[in-house]
Amino acid sequence: MTETHASGVVALNELANTMQNKASSDLQQINTIISSQMRTVEQFLATMLYEAKEVIEEIHGSLADQTQLLALSTQQQEKGLQRSFASAQAVSKATVDFYNDLHLRASEIMAFLEESQIKQSDQLSNFETIFKEKAAREEKEALENIAVILASLTSKKTAMVSEVSSDIYDTRVRENKILQRELSNMQKASSNAKEGLSKYVEKLERHYMEDTFSVAESKAVMENLLQECSEKANDSKRQWENAHSYLNNSKERTVLEIESAVRDRVSKNHVAHQEFLSASSAMKADFDARIGDVMAAVDDSMMRDQETKKEIDSITSLCLGQLKSTQENHGDRISNIRSKAEKCLTKDYLVDQNSGTTPKRRVIAAIPSLASIEERRTVVALESPKEHGNSEKRAKWSPGESKIPKHHATSFNRAPFTNVN
Repeated sequence: MTETHASGVVALNELANTMQNKASSDLQQINTIISSQMRTVEQFLATMLYEAKEVIEEIHGSLADQTQLLALSTQQQEKGLQRSFASAQAVSKATVDFYNDLHLRASEIMAFLEESQIKQSDQLSNFETIFKEKAAREEKEALENIAVILASLTSKKTAMVSEVSSDIYDTRVRENKILQRELSNMQKASSNAKEGLSKYVEKLERHYMEDTFSVAESKAVMENLLQECSEKANDSKRQWENAHSYLNNSKERTVLEIESAVRDRVSKNHVAHQEFLSASSAMKADFDARIGDVMAAVDDSMMRDQETKKEIDSITSLCLGQLKSTQENHGDRISNIRSKAEKCLTKDYLVDQNSGTTPKRRVIAAIPSLASIEERRTVVALESPKEHGNSEKRAKWSPGESKIPKHHATSFNRAPFTNVN
């Protein structure tokens, strides 16, 4: 036990030294890992800052390109609006000239129709007078022979010519009225078209001005947005630079704090190791004292155990002799009990007789009296306590020797003519 204690103390000292060395190595490893992680983070932040600067420069270039594209798009829109306005003005002018020419031609046609109507009326009246004069001359020439027939013929021709002239005149007048109405409708349509076209031109001019103002406003808004984006990009660049400087300062502070914490932990581990060693030394001294007391108590106990062993050996030898004698008596008594049981069974129940015939009812010659039964019960009762003690010993030392069941041994107290089981 002393050697075990000494080896345990040595193992504890080695464990304490190992723990101290391991704690120091762990702290140094932690410091190394943290330093490497800080360097990795610093490299990552530097890379991010470089990439952010590149992104910001790209954003500035993209904003400049968008500004140029916006200016070019604005110029193209202005040129397109101007071309559209010039085209609309040219179309409007051509349309107005067309309607003016149409109105002039319609007026000339109306004047020509009026003159033609007057000429036709004059021609019809001249034709009518000439025809009447010619008919009168022919009537004078043929007055002698066919005065009556010529008069009727002349009147009929005159009536027919007058009717035809009037029909032609009415038809011409009606056609002139229809033509004048259509020409007036054409003049009204041309006037309405001129008014609508002038309104459309005014509306187009108004829309052109509105579109021009809208383009100017959009250009101003886009320029403001681009300026704001440029300012935000500059702010982001400054924030990245501030974050980089803050992280550098934080890294330095963290490294200093970790180094101080590592030094404090190493000193605390050293103090704990010294306390552990002192406590181990005190425990070793106390354990040595207690081990001495225990060894003395063990020696005393061994002496007492030897004396007690001698006494127990003497008592055991006596008990073995008594047990041997009891076992011998037990065998004799068992054989007597078996013989008596066989006799009783053969005599009372005829167990061993095997006649091969059907058993018949027999007349019992002599029935035991109550007095004989009581005598038997008394004899068995007197012998049972002695046999009980011997049976307990026999059951303890040789439980397999007895082949008679327990209920057979105690069946002598039963009433006569009752079943064994």
